[in-house]
Amino acid sequence: SFYIAREIKEKGQNFSKVLDLGCGMGVLSFYFPKTTQVVGVDLSSQAIALANFYKYFKNKSNISFLQGEVGSLSFNK
Repeated sequence: SFYIAREIKEKGQNFSKVLDLGCGMGVLSFYFPKTTQVVGVDLSSQAIALANFYKYFKNKSNISFLQGEVGSLSFNK
């Protein structure tokens, strides 16, 4: 995950929207700048609860976390 985090930091400005599948506690989601709209999805309600806590703590209004199965969710482009 260190490699992915480094790539996000270096190239994150180029993304306007990101879908983080299997986001867990949202660790990688937080590497994106506030100019990037991020949606994190995970099956674990406990992981999503922690991700939302960290989102509040880090003041990241550009990130949304959803609990659910990826195949059952619908997203607008």
